[in-house]
Amino acid sequence: METKVKGFIFKKTEYNDNCFMLNALLENNEAVSFTAKGLNKMTSKNATACNYFNISEFVLLSKTENSGKVLKTANVIKQFHLPFDDLLVSSCFLLMYEVISEVHEQMDIYDLAYDCFVNLENKKEPMMVLNYFLKNVMIQLGYKPNLDGCIFCKKRNNLVSFSFSSGGFICKDCYQINEHVRYSNSFLKALYEFFMNDKMYLLEKENAICLFNMFVEFYESDMGIHLNTADFLRKSL
Repeated sequence: METKVKGFIFKKTEYNDNCFMLNALLENNEAVSFTAKGLNKMTSKNATACNYFNISEFVLLSKTENSGKVLKTANVIKQFHLPFDDLLVSSCFLLMYEVISEVHEQMDIYDLAYDCFVNLENKKEPMMVLNYFLKNVMIQLGYKPNLDGCIFCKKRNNLVSFSFSSGGFICKDCYQINEHVRYSNSFLKALYEFFMNDKMYLLEKENAICLFNMFVEFYESDMGIHLNTADFLRKSL
């Protein structure tokens, strides 16, 4: 059987000399894994299309519909060039691939990922794009924070903290010094605007980095998604 599909590689695993197991997310939101032989060889015609930072078309061979698939040919449809020139942009791509690897079976994520890839390629502020991506994944998986005041007592004034684990804002009276982090009023207002806005929202650099660190902690502690690329990304800021 021969199948032609279109999507992007989000995981590559080398298992033998010059051979890889590749995982691709397709434009119909299905994921497919297949074996690709000889990718590390200088003569490989498929190597470029099987790299990260591409949208590619793959022709796959299999004995039956449900049997293991082997790559026949691959061609680049769209290549994202900026990740090769900008370390922060490439770090954002790689971190998104990590998230996709963990959540693609739980949600439709192709369109969100593709839009973020395009925005990064078009030189949108990388941390704005990445935080937008992480927010949308979190919300689609059912972790949307409550923005209607203190998560514990519902008061709308004297808000001093925000916690993904607790579910939203925390007021001065409910604040626990051993459990919560106190933030400035300006940062809390920026968080409110960020979550109220469905489109990408530009935060000041310091606030964007703080929010990213909050996302990473929540993804790892509450969502069970360890982001190995996070430390690398922080070094590229």
